[in-house]
Amino acid sequence: MRIAIVSVFAWFCMFVSTAFADPVGTYRVDGTNPGTSTKYVGTVVVQRTGETYSVVWTVAGAQFVGTALGVAAQNGKTLLGPAHPSDNGLTIAYVSGGSFGLAIMSEEGNGRWAGYWAAGGGTQLGTEIWTRQ
Repeated sequence: MRIAIVSVFAWFCMFVSTAFADPVGTYRVDGTNPGTSTKYVGTVVVQRTGETYSVVWTVAGAQFVGTALGVAAQNGKTLLGPAHPSDNGLTIAYVSGGSFGLAIMSEEGNGRWAGYWAAGGGTQLGTEIWTRQ
């Protein structure tokens, strides 16, 4: 009986962690700009588009369009590559108008993702928290 309960619990934990890890969805974004304490709020939509993700932010009426690769921590290794539902991290390149940049996000659990970003040629980092809607 004890083994059966442990097995069911282990299966449940694997299912829950996979269910929360998938980055696809719509999020509220709370961020800070690099080098300042200026904060912003907006939305970000993540969609799986074949082997990559489409990541589109809308902040203060401006749109930032990105492409991401998946990152997954499995069996003590970090796997980088094609988009997969088990991804618990994203590496993102984005553009908006004449500017570009990069961001890296990791899943924290409970529908939250956190990370850092930098504008192209930048020397300081901004932060973002994504909360699943």
